[in-house]
Amino acid sequence: MKKNFFSILIILFFLFFFSQFILGQSLNFSFSPRLWGLDFYLFLNDFPAKLGQAATLQTIIGIGGGWESYGYFRDVNNYPVPYSDNSAYSFYFNRIDIIGTFGIGFLFFYNDNYNKYLSQLRFKFIIDYQSYEQENNDKPTYLSLTNLQDKEGIFQNYFAVEFYFDLLKYSSKFHSIKGIDFLLSYEIFPSFINQVANFSRFQAKFRGYLTLIESSEFTIYLADRIFFYYIPQSSVYIPVSALTMGSLGYSMRGINWCQYEGTIELINNFDIRVFLPSLFNQSYIIPGLVLFFDLGINDFQNLDGNINFEDLQYTTGIGLVIVVFGIDLIDFYLDYNIKEEKLAFKLRFSLYF
Repeated sequence: MKKNFFSILIILFFLFFFSQFILGQSLNFSFSPRLWGLDFYLFLNDFPAKLGQAATLQTIIGIGGGWESYGYFRDVNNYPVPYSDNSAYSFYFNRIDIIGTFGIGFLFFYNDNYNKYLSQLRFKFIIDYQSYEQENNDKPTYLSLTNLQDKEGIFQNYFAVEFYFDLLKYSSKFHSIKGIDFLLSYEIFPSFINQVANFSRFQAKFRGYLTLIESSEFTIYLADRIFFYYIPQSSVYIPVSALTMGSLGYSMRGINWCQYEGTIELINNFDIRVFLPSLFNQSYIIPGLVLFFDLGINDFQNLDGNINFEDLQYTTGIGLVIVVFGIDLIDFYLDYNIKEEKLAFKLRFSLYF
């Protein structure tokens, strides 16, 4: 508890200290909606200093959280359990998640054509609290049967270093994206600020967008994302939340949410996106269609860092998108798991990437 209290004090101190400067600073913000929650980030531009015309520093303050469904698909012996509607135990449970972030970003390579800095190097400290319910629909969860130290939840704090390269251009008129971006991140969860978690992880994300047709009648563009996730086997304790983030179900459509946990994975998501003329002659309501094909692989069988290509998963499907005021507000997806021959209807609240 002392470590948790110390972490909370650090975040509260920085939030109070830097809030004194907000009124005198240039700032912007971003938010990312969840099904029952929201993540909000405040960026103080040119603070604590501006480094000439080509570079600057930026302070990052974030808070977020929500209530959402989570999953765990392994038995007491840590072997994967196939999903079944008739199981005596529940694969899913409700999770409460609260996150606080403080960081400094170094922004450089300002480009007049893109009207932004193309590169960012960010250093962050994050507090992440998660609480897991032990029952769902009057069934005990698979996670509750285990002896894992974090089966009821976890307070996990970590330091992150991120490099982001951005060559994306957005068109609000045609609701399209062009260009590429790339994110590398390394996160470490040391024992001196955690009671349970003690591990590190590496992530790499690449996205590319190519416009085929862009007109007032309709827009068609291609979107592709490559995602790599890796947790070293030398880690002392890897919590459930980290295994879930490495699951195929976390990064692929057409797979049960959080299914096929992993410590190493490689994912590719590919979309053909079509946006149609606005509805009811209102420019702020735009319908769209998404045809997707996903494939991915990880080490879900043994969580030992070894990938077996027989475990490759591949899925496809189609989605209906409703864009309101430039935000992908509601997405209805019909997912099909080609390998397992399973069809499912899903409701999401944003484009997948």
